[in-house]
Amino acid sequence: MNRITSLFVLLLIASSATGKSPQNVVLILADDLGWADTTLYGKTSFYETPNIQRLAARGMTFSNAYASPICSPTRASIMTGQNPARHGMTAPAAHLPTTRFEATVSASGPAHQKCTNVRSSTRLATELPFLSELVKDAGYSTAHFGKWHLGREPHSPLERGFDLDLPHWWGPGPKSSYLAPWGYEHPDFKEGQPGEHIEDRMAAEAVAWLKNRDSNHPFFMNYWQFSVHAPFGAKPELIEYYRQKLGNSVVGLEKPETREKRLQSHPPGVGLPQQSPTYAAMVHSLDDAVGSLLDAIDAEGIADEIIIIFYSDNGGNIHCGLEETAASGNRYITPITSNAPLRGGKGGIHEGGIRVPAVVVWPGMTQPGSRSEVRIQSNDLYPTILKMLQVEQPKEHAIDGVDFTQALRGQAMERGPMFTYVPGHGATPHWLPPSMAVHHGDWKLIRTFHYGEHGEHEYRLYNLQEDLGESDNLAGVHPQKVRELDQLIEQYIAAADVVVPQPNPNFDPAAFDPATIGVQPGGLKMPPAFKSSQVKTADPKPANAASQKSLLGWIAKNTPSRVQGETLQLSPAGRRAFIANAKIRVPGPVDVKLRMKTRKAGVCRLQWRTEDQDTFPETGQEQSFDVDGGDWQELSVPLKIQGRLVHLRLVLSDSKQPTEIDWIEVNSTGDQPQQSQRWDFKETKDPKEPVKVNDKVKHKPAAVSTDRPQPFSFHESFDDFDASQFLTTIPNKNTEVKKGVLWTHGASGGKYPPMVYLEVDGKDLDISFRYRHLQAGGMVWFFVDGDDGFGSIDHMLRVKFNRSGIQLQIDAHSLDPNHPDRQNNARPADPVSGAYRLNKRFPQEDVNLTTNVWRDVSLSFQGNQVTIAVDQDVWHKTLEHACFNQTKRKLLWMQNGGEQGIEIDDIKIKESPEAR
Repeated sequence: MNRITSLFVLLLIASSATGKSPQNVVLILADDLGWADTTLYGKTSFYETPNIQRLAARGMTFSNAYASPICSPTRASIMTGQNPARHGMTAPAAHLPTTRFEATVSASGPAHQKCTNVRSSTRLATELPFLSELVKDAGYSTAHFGKWHLGREPHSPLERGFDLDLPHWWGPGPKSSYLAPWGYEHPDFKEGQPGEHIEDRMAAEAVAWLKNRDSNHPFFMNYWQFSVHAPFGAKPELIEYYRQKLGNSVVGLEKPETREKRLQSHPPGVGLPQQSPTYAAMVHSLDDAVGSLLDAIDAEGIADEIIIIFYSDNGGNIHCGLEETAASGNRYITPITSNAPLRGGKGGIHEGGIRVPAVVVWPGMTQPGSRSEVRIQSNDLYPTILKMLQVEQPKEHAIDGVDFTQALRGQAMERGPMFTYVPGHGATPHWLPPSMAVHHGDWKLIRTFHYGEHGEHEYRLYNLQEDLGESDNLAGVHPQKVRELDQLIEQYIAAADVVVPQPNPNFDPAAFDPATIGVQPGGLKMPPAFKSSQVKTADPKPANAASQKSLLGWIAKNTPSRVQGETLQLSPAGRRAFIANAKIRVPGPVDVKLRMKTRKAGVCRLQWRTEDQDTFPETGQEQSFDVDGGDWQELSVPLKIQGRLVHLRLVLSDSKQPTEIDWIEVNSTGDQPQQSQRWDFKETKDPKEPVKVNDKVKHKPAAVSTDRPQPFSFHESFDDFDASQFLTTIPNKNTEVKKGVLWTHGASGGKYPPMVYLEVDGKDLDISFRYRHLQAGGMVWFFVDGDDGFGSIDHMLRVKFNRSGIQLQIDAHSLDPNHPDRQNNARPADPVSGAYRLNKRFPQEDVNLTTNVWRDVSLSFQGNQVTIAVDQDVWHKTLEHACFNQTKRKLLWMQNGGEQGIEIDDIKIKESPEAR
């Protein structure tokens, strides 16, 4: 052997011994991408992921990769190497404004729950050494792109070891949508052109950083994708591609009984096919971004110097749904995806919620195109990456993760016990009460805290080698295996000092219904704009779903409801059940009268809120009354109310007994002129059913069409707030709901996000809301967006409420670039419709709005006219323009309210039936 050959061999041995190269890392983390959502495991022929498959051809695919079932816990585990049971972040709560560094156990719970919940931390302790901080201290250039969801400043990526963070967003998903405009505030992150996909932009930003990096330093890149988290949306051309690919496979899903079942609580199944073209298009864009990174790495000639890790933060989402349009034009409802053959999905402790796709490329170490059956978990990435980079692990920092570089080299490896912790009561298909699971060998044991007999734990035991779908609970067949694995759980709880659920002192066996476990209440969670009664059919209304029209302005909470015959029928679901109405306007004192029937005798309660109160007082404003069981009775309950009654709750007497209500009446009893409101519950009649008119039988005319959409309607009083109805993430940096109103401070508009962003659908809309300032100065700016008449959506009307007056602006559109109303000639035409925005701004009309009192605002669109009013008689104006006859699509509220902010309440939108 000559000297040159000998030297080469020595250098090769030295390089292998030190593991010096490669030194760079690209960590790609998908959001909500399920184990069956890629082509890696042969479980989908619908979704297309050629670039993830291309990545797998370069390295090792893991068939048994695991994460927590929710995003923030997984992300925290990757950054700390600790299990959520140890670091305390067990829920997706890191976007909340509240700062809480430790998990705590609730002292009690609702009567139908056998154990208490554990309250997650919302931030990670600053003394925990993040993976990014360790590699930065070792001399690495660091950058984070995409979703973070581990806290806002001072807990953002910039405070946790990253030199760059784009778009510097702390929320749980994309800020507004996947397609621009997005509304991010980072000064170095430019707003996208309309229709630009956020994943395309993030990949471009990551590639630009990669190309312009300081090549004298190794780098560590977090590319944490927004995809495929809600809100669900994608490039129209990709949606159409997958719609055509589905073809006739979705025929029959448009049937009313199929649609309605998916919108109701029902025992979940396993094995539904993947049927959402929107979600398929989202997966496609996710995969395109992976391809963009690979292309850039290849173009730079550094593929042999970069460790690439692809992972997902939890299993696929099966609790959300979309209304899709088939290639035939029929509309159908489908879950977002399917995790078959796995059971469950995001949020749950079953395999569908925690088993995820994973690929690791370690040039020179992993065999290209190889596959490993070794079980790994997200917290294992921490010690494994440190080992690959030869960065020393921090001393006196407990690490639950296991270094799996041995498996990456293709060597046999047994990970040992692996723990998953979900300490809250869920609401997704196949959910379980608070539980901890241990995987060991072929076995998986789930301990559900205090849900067994006499407060003992309940167990589910599965042999995953033989029963991947977790359909056969073997706990009763193998009690010794249960004891053996449960001992591992007990030992880990003690070693990690885990905060665990406790027996619920408020538990009432009569309130407990085991049949509700694993069932998603209310069926699929649909997007805010969805209207479950969009299509009329000749089939009867589902028995447990009363329409908003039949409820006459009342809402039912924690109880299925239906109006049948002449009564409102309520079936409490085991929690504090009540009906409420926030549309009452009767001065006190009042007398509440009602005709009702309950199966058993009990005590009901009335609670109330007056106009000057932001929320229900905790004590004092409540009146109990007795109800005899068995037969109808008319009751009268006097309430000593001071001021005007605006919100009333009727809390039902028994959490398990059905209740029927014929009518409710509220009468003022004071010295002022009496006022009253009354609600008679009656089932909506079929249009062809005979009705009596002057004692003669006549037939109602038949409906023109049975598939005509229902008029749009919406109401939010912020007392029982549902954040899913809004496109804006609430709470956020400036906005939250408190004391029964929406509060926001600071400023929005321009480069700032709207404080409220709501999707609507209708032509002749009646819109009303209330607002008030909490300090001097500022303004409120209200926008109506709609069809531009040429195929796109844009601003239509702007109403600016300054403190000294009101300014109006009409934003119409034209294909004529020289139109006289085109004020901003630098603004290009819409890329889809080719139309130019026209701005017709009216002079401000002087109106004194300086006092900080509640203002009632109303807008009524009728054809090509709109009438706007403030406090009815204070100011009103009617405008006329052809653009007002287009369909309205979105409402936006922007503001400048200072630090004390402004409040908004009682948003109502209703479409005239004739508009459809």
